[in-house]
Amino acid sequence: MPSDLLQKINPPDTPGVYIMRDAAGKIIYIGKANSLKKRLASYFRPLEQLEPKTQALVKRLADIELLVTDSELEALVLECTLIKKHRPRYNVIMRDDKSYPYLKLTVQEPFPRLLATRKPFIDDARYFGPFVQGSLWDAVRAISLHFGLRLCKLDLKPGQLVERACLYAQMGQCAAACRGLESQEQYAQRAGRVLGFLQGGHDPLTPFLEVRMRQAAEERQFESAAKWRDVLKVIQVIRQKPLLSSTAREDRDILGLARSGSSATVEIFSVRSGNLEGRRHYYLQHLGQDTPAELLAHALTQYYSQTVAIPPEILVPEMPEEAELIARWLAQQADGTVKVRMPESDDERRFLKMAETNAWLYLKHSEDSRGDEPSATELAMLDDLQRQLGLSAKPSRIECYDISNISGQDAVGSQVVFTQGRPDSAQYRRYRIKTVQGPNDFAMLQEVLFRRLKRLEAGNNARPDLLVIDGGAGQLSAVRMVLNELELSELPVIGLAKKYEEIYQPGRAEPLRLTSDSPALKLLIKLRDEAHRFAIAYHRKLRGKRMHVSLLDPVEGLGPAKRRSLLRTFGSVEALLQVNEADLAALPGIGIELARKIQKVLRKSL
Repeated sequence: MPSDLLQKINPPDTPGVYIMRDAAGKIIYIGKANSLKKRLASYFRPLEQLEPKTQALVKRLADIELLVTDSELEALVLECTLIKKHRPRYNVIMRDDKSYPYLKLTVQEPFPRLLATRKPFIDDARYFGPFVQGSLWDAVRAISLHFGLRLCKLDLKPGQLVERACLYAQMGQCAAACRGLESQEQYAQRAGRVLGFLQGGHDPLTPFLEVRMRQAAEERQFESAAKWRDVLKVIQVIRQKPLLSSTAREDRDILGLARSGSSATVEIFSVRSGNLEGRRHYYLQHLGQDTPAELLAHALTQYYSQTVAIPPEILVPEMPEEAELIARWLAQQADGTVKVRMPESDDERRFLKMAETNAWLYLKHSEDSRGDEPSATELAMLDDLQRQLGLSAKPSRIECYDISNISGQDAVGSQVVFTQGRPDSAQYRRYRIKTVQGPNDFAMLQEVLFRRLKRLEAGNNARPDLLVIDGGAGQLSAVRMVLNELELSELPVIGLAKKYEEIYQPGRAEPLRLTSDSPALKLLIKLRDEAHRFAIAYHRKLRGKRMHVSLLDPVEGLGPAKRRSLLRTFGSVEALLQVNEADLAALPGIGIELARKIQKVLRKSL
C-alpha cells in the first residue's frame, strides 16, 4: 500500500463510510467509522501488527473513497446498503441457507386465508414452520376446505360484494363471504378454529381424513388413498408442538452463534406469541480474527437490512459491537422501540441454548459439506478421466480455458479450475486480451495461456494436472506452441470440440469419442460450460462498460479518467442523469461548465 495514501485522501475526523479498492478498481472492503481519520489510521500500522485477514486486505489496497455522513447511525445504514449491493471480498458476508416453506394464516385480512410461503415474517400474518417434508399445498387445501376458509385470491372488504362468486363458492367449498352469505364475525370464528388447530388445539380434521383414506382403499382407489395418507402425515407434522414455547406471550428474535476456527454460523429463532414459529441458519464467510461481539454486529445489521419483521426484543449471547447504535437503527426500521439484550430468565436462557445448539449443528454440517475429500461420484469421474486419457496420475487440478469476443471487440479469456472434480471458484481468473487485434481466437488463446503459464516459472502459481481447451485441433495446436515455447510440453492438454463433444489429444490423428454416459465426458462438459459461462459474463460486463463510456465521449473536456470516475461513482449514465447540476459540478475536477456539457450530451443520447 502506498505510504502516502493516507495523506492523499486526508480523512476527516467525522462519521462516515470508507470504500477500499484494489489496483483494478474493484471494491474489496466497505467499513464505517465514527471517526474516519482514526479508523483509517489503524490500517497504516506495520503489517506485523495487523491480523492476517487485514494484512491480505492492505496488500491489495490501492485506493480509498470516503462518504461522509452526519451521524454514525447514517454511516451504519449506508454501510449495510453498500455491503449488500457489492458483497466485497474482505467483508464478513452472511449467506442464506436453503429456504423452507411456512404456513401463513393472514389474520390481518378481514377474511383470512391459509397459504404456503417461502418468505415468512414480512407482514402481520401468523406463521408456522418451517416444514421440510411433504406437500404443504395439499395440507393447506385440506385444512381450508374442512374449516370453510376461502381459497380464492379476492381482496375482500367488509360489506363489499363481488358481482360473481368464485368457483370454490359455486361448488359449495367455502361459505361465500364474497356474496355476503357469511358476516365478517362469523368468518372470524372459522379463522379462529383454524388458528387453534394449527397451535395444537382441537383436531376434527384427522378423523375425517382417516375415514376418507379407508374408504378410498376399500373402493380400490389406491391413488386417492395414498394422497389422503400423505396429507395426514403433513397434518401430523404441522400439529406437532412448537420446538420451543414460553409461558410469556412475547414476540422476539433470538440469535445463537457458533464458531470454529475461520468458520461461523448464526441461528436466528423467531418467537411469536411465546412459540418458536420460525428459524433461519446463516453461514458467515470471510472471517478473520473477528470477536463474537463483532460477528453478532455483522449478523444483526445484515439480517435486518433485509425485508424481515423486526420484533420489539432481540436476545443475543453477548452484547454486540455498538449495541446501542444498532438498537437505534432497528428502532427506526421498526418504527418503534427495539431492545437488544442478553437473556435474563430461565426461559430466555433455554431458548438461547437451543439456538446455539442448532448453530453448532449447522456449522458441523456446513464444514462437512465443504470438506476437501471428493465424493464417490467425483472420484469416479476422475478415475474415468485418467483412464480414458491415459494420464499417469489422477488429475487433481484441471484448468479449462475459453475465449469470448464479438468480431474482436471486448475480447476476453476465462480460466476456470476444478479441484478434485469440483469447481474451485477462488481459483478462477479473467483475462482481458491486450496484444491481439481483430477476430483471432487462436492468437487470443495463446496470449491467455502464455500469461497464465509464464507464472509457473516463478514458482508462485499452482501447477495444473490437465489443461482443457474449448475447441478442436486448431485451438489445441495453438496452445501446444505456447507449451513448447515455455518448455512445458510435458503438461497434459486436450481440446474439447462442442459440436460432437470430440476430444482432441496431441499425437492422436482421430479425436476420442466417449459415450454420453461416460463420467469423464460429463466432467469435461461441465468444465467447458463453466469456462464458457465465465468468459461470456466478463465479455458482457466489458461491453456494457464500453457502451456506457462511449456515451460520454462527445463531452468536450471530459477525459478517460474523469469518465471512469463518474461511472464508478454513479454506476451508470442513467443514474448520472438524475444528479442535479450543482451536485455534479461540486465533484472534483468537474465544475459548472463541464457539468452542463455532460448533462446536455446525455439528454441528447438517451
